[in-house]
Amino acid sequence: MDYNTLANDLINDVNTVSKQGLNGLSRCAAVLINNSKTTNNFIKTFLGSMTNVRDEINTMFAALCVGEIGRIVDLSGQSNITDALIGLFNQRSEDIKTSASLGLGNLAVGNLQVYLPIILQRFQIQEHRYLLLIALKQVISSHFNVMQPYIQTLLPLLFEHCESPEEGVRNLVAECLGKLFMASYSDLIDPLETNLKARSPLTRATVSSALKFATTKNSDVEGISLILDEFLTTLSDQDINVKKCSLLSLNALVHNLP
Repeated sequence: MDYNTLANDLINDVNTVSKQGLNGLSRCAAVLINNSKTTNNFIKTFLGSMTNVRDEINTMFAALCVGEIGRIVDLSGQSNITDALIGLFNQRSEDIKTSASLGLGNLAVGNLQVYLPIILQRFQIQEHRYLLLIALKQVISSHFNVMQPYIQTLLPLLFEHCESPEEGVRNLVAECLGKLFMASYSDLIDPLETNLKARSPLTRATVSSALKFATTKNSDVEGISLILDEFLTTLSDQDINVKKCSLLSLNALVHNLP
């Protein structure tokens, strides 16, 4: 049985899989498709599912699959893929919109120089910002070790959203800041310390949470130590949410660092 047949069998079974299983199925399908001789035919089929939305599951799968293919093979020469994914941001289904944002983020993993500017440019559209943050988080999480050249471009955008009234947005911002800290803590220490003292408690809480995402078994202890004193002051913050975020980050520190 060849790769083409196996990929088709997976695609034909997509409606038997739960929404939660689509991510794993799309990764498997992408590997098979990239090893087949008909990758472009599969992509055309997925584009059809994204531009003529009839079925939620198939549309989600198409968006995820295109993204997973783009992680492996640079698809930047096909601009219609980007347009199709961003077009799904206007769908009513939150699951379709999330799948499209993950797909866009994965495309950017395959070609950072082409897709990251597209993602950043789209932040001008307010109703798309949450979805774009999901895409951006996908990029940073996968590529944090090569993000240093982009940090100064990303920081103003991220700090702008620290005060978002939506907790989901703030959590995404915190995760992005934490991963960027891992990429280059020297570029993050001063702006993080400044924002730990911000007037807005939402900003202080978001930045306090960022340290949780910067703390793993592989974190640079030196970088964490340089910001630790300022971070610890947030444990006595007057805002209860700031204290809560700080305690969660402190817990991560205790469990992950020597």
